Amino acid sequence: MSHFSVKIAQKTRELLGESLNFEELLGIFYERVELNSIVQTLENEHIYRFFQKGLNQNFQPVSIDKISALKTEVFCFFEGQGIEVTASSQELNIISQKLSEAVSSKANPLSGLIWQVFSKEKDVVQALAGANGLGTSREDLNKLSQRINNRINLEKWWNQWGDLFGNQPDEKSEPVWLRKGLRWFERHFYNLEQATKAHKIADDLVFFPVKNATGNDLQNFQKIITELIQLSTEGFENQQTWLKYLTEIQLEQIDRQEILIDSVVAELKKKFELFCEADQLKATFSRLEWDVIILILEENPKGKTEVEEDIKLLLNSLKLSWIEHLEELYPILRAVSSLKISQLENQLQTSVQAKQQLSQEILLLKLREQTLENLN
Repeated sequence: MSHFSVKIAQKTRELLGESLNFEELLGIFYERVELNSIVQTLENEHIYRFFQKGLNQNFQPVSIDKISALKTEVFCFFEGQGIEVTASSQELNIISQKLSEAVSSKANPLSGLIWQVFSKEKDVVQALAGANGLGTSREDLNKLSQRINNRINLEKWWNQWGDLFGNQPDEKSEPVWLRKGLRWFERHFYNLEQATKAHKIADDLVFFPVKNATGNDLQNFQKIITELIQLSTEGFENQQTWLKYLTEIQLEQIDRQEILIDSVVAELKKKFELFCEADQLKATFSRLEWDVIILILEENPKGKTEVEEDIKLLLNSLKLSWIEHLEELYPILRAVSSLKISQLENQLQTSVQAKQQLSQEILLLKLREQTLENLN
């Protein structure tokens, strides 16, 4: 076991930058399903980057419910007419105002004609409408106005939540999603959801510090997790072999070097004959004796108590069984532990008192008779 403990220390230091002991390695084995779930959830580098960001103590990841709510908000901006994508972010408010004036002018034929002939903003509005495949009718201008308003609201949303996607909003440059449309948001919301799921699994892990395994890329992270699970599986299989000869407490003491292997070997050699006799005695156990041993082991499955405690447990069980046997033979003995014994005591006391009273009356009667005889 000592050689394997050295192997654990060297391999985990190589993978994680710190050494794990045997108990910590077994913790990884018991959480291997969760670790595999994390690896499977991190499908690409984008998800992995979101996941890494979530492990940062200075970053508070949002919940799945919050992500769903944000996704619904964004999808609303793309419903109906969608968003306008040709105008620059700095011009949106001015364009919105010009469109409102144009729509108002189109409210009646006369003002619409005046706007069509004399408006200084006509060329700008016409160019924007043409870029969006629209004309300058009131209906088309309303559609264009809706697209501009959706774009304005989406950019406001982006300024508030854009850092979730690893993009710092910049007022001087157009948003990264502008010419990519709804598909960009669908893809990145999916990545964010997957990273959040993986982060939730990592938060629930007891034994394994996932943050220590996050390397420069997803491939390296997956390699670390896979090799640690393989090493922990080897450790678990070795433990099952060692437990045939040693208790868990002894294994823990050896791992912590509280017991040296050389001393264990020396003790085995010293008491070899005794162990042989114990094995021979074990081979002679009857089925009933094995049943008793199994019951003791169930009470002390990991050998955490001393042999004297097991003997006390056995003797106590024998005494309890003997008492139960006597009570079956003489049911009245069960009354000792019930209210019936108190009732019998009260009845006995009452009977003794009645007998004493009766004895006193008989004595007085005999004295009276004796006195009468003496008088005669």
